[in-house]
Order: sequence, then structure tokens, then C-alpha cells
Amino acid sequence: MNPLDISNVLQVFISLFGSGLAIFFTLPAIKNVIGAANTDLFRTFVGAFFGSGAVGIIIFYVKEKSNTFRLLFKYDHVIVCGLNGRSVLIINDLIKRCKNKPVIIESDVRNPHIESFKEKGLIVLVGNPSDPNMLNRAGVKKAKHILSFDDKDAHNAEVALNVMHIVPDKKKQNLTCTIQILNPQLYGIIRKNPFMARKRSSVKVEFFNQYALSARTILDKFPPFTDQDIINPPIPVVIIGAGRLGEILITCIARTWYTQHRADGTRLPVIIVDTNALRIKDGLLVQYPKISKSCELLEQSVDIQSAEFKKGEFLNNPRFHRGFIAYICLDDDSLGLYAALTLDHLSAGMDTKCIVLRTEHNSVETLIAEEQAGIGDIQGIYPVNMFELASDSRLILAGEEEILARAIHEHYCKNERIKGQTEAKNSLIVSWDRLGTLTKKNSDIDGEKYRESNRKQANFIWTKISEVGCEIGPITDWDAPFTFRFSSDEIEQLASLEHERWMNVKQNDGWVYGTERNDAKKIHPSLVEYEQLPETEKEKDRDTIRQIPELLSLIDFQIYRARTS
Repeated sequence: MNPLDISNVLQVFISLFGSGLAIFFTLPAIKNVIGAANTDLFRTFVGAFFGSGAVGIIIFYVKEKSNTFRLLFKYDHVIVCGLNGRSVLIINDLIKRCKNKPVIIESDVRNPHIESFKEKGLIVLVGNPSDPNMLNRAGVKKAKHILSFDDKDAHNAEVALNVMHIVPDKKKQNLTCTIQILNPQLYGIIRKNPFMARKRSSVKVEFFNQYALSARTILDKFPPFTDQDIINPPIPVVIIGAGRLGEILITCIARTWYTQHRADGTRLPVIIVDTNALRIKDGLLVQYPKISKSCELLEQSVDIQSAEFKKGEFLNNPRFHRGFIAYICLDDDSLGLYAALTLDHLSAGMDTKCIVLRTEHNSVETLIAEEQAGIGDIQGIYPVNMFELASDSRLILAGEEEILARAIHEHYCKNERIKGQTEAKNSLIVSWDRLGTLTKKNSDIDGEKYRESNRKQANFIWTKISEVGCEIGPITDWDAPFTFRFSSDEIEQLASLEHERWMNVKQNDGWVYGTERNDAKKIHPSLVEYEQLPETEKEKDRDTIRQIPELLSLIDFQIYRARTS
């Protein structure tokens, strides 16, 4: 064999392997290229190569090049930064719901989730998620959404800042960057001006706290009371382990109760069972002054593993004799189930319910499920994976404006029903989700267009508030939705702005002025300046302004008068 033959064999082998297609070539096909005489030499090269350490390096190189090639065709995708127990569930939900698979950036090459997602066909880039080069590799300028789930809040904030720096201000496509803020105090502070970042960049920044979302979902699924609950005295609530989740649960429960019983002054007994119960209670009373009017806040400073807890002397309080509902929020899943079983034993004969919030799957949960299906001795224990409750990617991608848009629609439906309207008369009086399914074909209504109108109205609320020198922040005064009032001049000014916004939306959609409304021809008599509207139409815009404090309270915001120097 001459040197030219050897050169031909090497060239064919390298080109076939480099293209990633060598495994699809049969030996006869290779013979046609290099000749039958050189086949044995080709086999020798293949065997020597795959028996050497170089194969791993080249395979890795080919895979990386393959990922780079695939990223060239990624548009409107979701980039997820950080792989952990929280983000894995959300990524799996994204895979189920989105045709366009997400791209993942993970800093730890040893993360056990990397290979499982690669096997599912996802692109996983290993590197610092806040590194501009890594974000560019992931296609940040072409992405639709960035989700950052690092365990450290500072790292997530750095991702958002770098995304805002990378993405051009004149980017045609909307880009939302949602970052996780786990610290509840920091989450409250950072949400104070969520719209400020939008003014400095084309990137919309949303803030997400998995504990807050889990708390809302838990209370929807296992409410401590109902809207119609008139039991007096009310059944007590027990919070065992008042960490991040426990504090948020207490706040949500207390505020909801206050809204329902603000007039009659009935207080809900809430007992905190935690080694730092007194400190947590005092902190809540300082942060939320109205909590003392809403709840009779009791504390039991005790270690869950102590003999004192096993005795359960706090259950001797007469208030507990009729029963109670307990939310167990311990970081240790096994300890949480132990606490639930202890409470179940101590409260024999009472009407009790124990919701055990977990972060991982646990074999003890399976045992409890089997017991409940069998002899039924522990029917009152409900193990719930709190991260699974908050793993619906639609809720996270939607953001606060979507929640506010939903509230605007629900407020509209409520007012229409008060006026005597029904779904038969007004097809828009349906749930938010149902509204999104309505089309011109199935109901002669473009439901998504109405939803988009509500989103624009929600977005414009920030502009309205700043126009009259007001600010928004996390709600601490639970009376604010009922007591805050815009002045008559402010209402008139903002009603005019709202009408101008509405006119722009209509005109951009092709509507024109006409004395008689005709939806088919897109003619509307209200497409005139605000001053020319009849008083009945002006009142609709005024009512839209008056409802802003209540709507903002639904996403835990309130309006403040800006301080003057």
C-alpha cells in the first residue's frame, strides 16, 4: 500500500466521522470510496481510534458543534438558567406544553439532570448563566422568554441585568426575563417598581417567588375557610414551621380573613409552632399592622423533635376541641410527615386536616396513601409537593400583568352579571381560560383579541399611576383597596387617558367613527375625544379608574401617594 492509499483512507474516515454520519455507512459503501484493497486498513483505523482516549474528545467536539448548529435555527424559544429541584419540574412542563423545546444553561458540569434532558433532545449548555457570551450562545436576542432559577437571588438578578444590556432597545420581538427571588423580604422590596426596568430596556423584567405561588395554590386547593364561612368562633389554623413558606401562608390567610371580616371584627385564631415562633410573630406584627385585627396570633416556641411537641399541650386550648387545619412547612420532608402523624395521634376524635408540604417525593407518602385507601386511620393527612403545585409553566410565563388582566376581565363579568346580563346575552361573560378558546368560527367572537385588550389595559395602569404622582408597592396596609381614593380631578384626568388608550387600540385595529355602532364594519360612536363623550360613556372610563386599587390588591400591590420633599 502506498502513501496515497493511506492518505485516502484517513481522509474518508475523518470526513465521515466529522459529519456525524459514519455509523450510517455500510462496509460495501465504504469499499466503493476507498477500494476493496484498503478495507482492512480502514477497519484497523476504526478499531485503533475507538480504542483510544481521543474518541471522547472528538465526540464531545462534534456534539458541541451540533448544538451550535441547532441553535442557529432557534427562535421564540425559552432559555432556562439553572437546574435544580424547582426548575426541573417547570422544564418538564415546558416540554409538554411547548413545541419549541427550551434551551438550558447550567453552571455545574456534574449536575445529574444534564444528561436526562439531553436524552430528551434538549440543548444544555454548561457555563455561567450570567455570562454574556453564554447568553448569546443560547440565542438570547432571538428568545421570547428567559427564566432564571439559580438558588442565589443575586445570581438571578445578574442574569436579568446582563440580558437587559445584551438585547437591543429596538428589538422588534418582545422579550421577558423572569427571575426567581427566594428571599421574601427582598422579593417584597424588588417588586416595588417592577415597571422601572421596562423604561430602561426593551426587556420586560418579571419577578417570581415559588413560595408565594405555592402558597396561593395551596390555599386554593386546601382553603382554611370559605367565602361563606360564618362559623363563630372560627376553626383555628396551625402553622408548623414558619420559614419562607410558612410566613407567606400566614400573611395570605390573615389578609383574606381580614377582607371578609373587616366589618364584623371577628378574629381568626392562628398558632405558630416553631423554635423561633415569638420572633416570627413579632416580625409579622411589625410588617403587617392590621394582622392583629385579623388574627389572634399565638406562638408556641418548641422544637418539633422535642418531648414537649409530642405532648401537644397547645392542643389543650378549648379553641382546638372542635378541630383545626394545620399546614406543615418544614424543610425536612420526613420530619414534616412525622409532625403530621404526631398531630393526627394527638387529635384523635377531632375534625382535623393536616397538609404536609414537601419538596421531594417520599416513600412515606406512598405508605400514607395506602393506609388511607385501606383502614382509613389517617384520612386527615394530605402530603403535597409544593414545587409541583408551582410547576405550571403557564403561570410563570404569564407574569403579573397576565394576572392583572385576568382580574380586569373577572371584574367586568361580575359587573355585567349585576346588571342582569347572562352568557346567553353576552358571550364575553365566561372564564378567562374559556375566553381564550372563543374564535370567529365557533362563536363569532375573537376571544384572544379581548384578552389582549385586557393585557394592554393592565400594562397601562403603571402609566396612569405615575401620571398623577403616585407609586405602587407591595401591600402592607390591608385597608388600602377600600380607603385609597383618587381625587375627582385625578379621576377625570386618568379617565381621559384611558379613553385615549382605548381609542388608539380601536383605530389601530381599523375602527372608525360612526353615529351607529356596527361591529361587522368596525364603526363605533365613541371614537371621539373624551370631552365629546356622553356622560354615560365617561362614567365607564371613570369606573375603570376607581377599580384600580382593588385590582392591584389582587396581585398584592397597593397605591401610595409619592412623598414630597
